[in-house]
Amino acid sequence: MPRSGRPRVTSRAQDRYILNQHLRDRFRTATATAAVTPGTHNNRISAQTVRKRLAESGLHGRRPYVGSVLLRRHRNNREWALRHINWTRQRWRTILFTDETRFVLSRADGRVRLYRRRNERYADCCVLQRDRFGGGGSVMVWGGIAYGY
Repeated sequence: MPRSGRPRVTSRAQDRYILNQHLRDRFRTATATAAVTPGTHNNRISAQTVRKRLAESGLHGRRPYVGSVLLRRHRNNREWALRHINWTRQRWRTILFTDETRFVLSRADGRVRLYRRRNERYADCCVLQRDRFGGGGSVMVWGGIAYGY
């Protein structure tokens, strides 16, 4: 269909190609698509052209939803919850949920690193002072929750 104004830089086939690329990979950038898509009149198209073609097709740039990763443990917990969804209050009265955790008082559990020059191994600024036998210690806390207690 003839129209006035500047001719389109991409053909309908190229528009479909652009759309399909972004439907296959939703995180693909317009710049990356523009770099590999040749135009009809010149060798390159701009990222703005890609954005326009995607907007014409109903795809708009948005920030993604950041969801948590479900591990096998989470799926197992969900299955457990679904198995017990119809329990009555009387049955829940017999259950005690318990957990324990350890709090380290003096430092983190991980390995401590520092940056030093050669021959500074025993310099005061490079020595980690630690109480013998884990002097700072830790506290183990145990707790339980039950219905009606």
